[in-house]
Amino acid sequence: MPEAPDNLKLLRKYSDSAYSDFEYVPVASEDDFRMDCGVLFLMAFWSGPAVLGFKRICESLNTFDLPNGFVFRVLDWDGATPFLERLSQYNLVIGGNAEALWFRKGEIIAATYLGTSSPERIMEIIDRIAQS
Repeated sequence: MPEAPDNLKLLRKYSDSAYSDFEYVPVASEDDFRMDCGVLFLMAFWSGPAVLGFKRICESLNTFDLPNGFVFRVLDWDGATPFLERLSQYNLVIGGNAEALWFRKGEIIAATYLGTSSPERIMEIIDRIAQS
């Protein structure tokens, strides 16, 4: 596994400057799985689908007017392994498929993976998050 600074460089490269306001977490803790408003993305650096999904989310977030306080948190797959089983309860097939959990008011309102994270679907989720 590359060191965390190398992974952060890779994320910046993958985002292609489309969206760079993300938090990278190389080793996850329980607190990293909580947020008020935003998306929690599981990045498997060894997975083509995860890289593609990360790029898609970056491109999509760059085109939307995001709600105040929106957080894009990227967890390193290798540093989140103690929590992976928990993610499967959200109808996600865990395996480097660009898995993401979307939060509104501290609650998970959607779960996506590469096959369900089209720009249109992301826009629907962002619209839902932005509702008061």
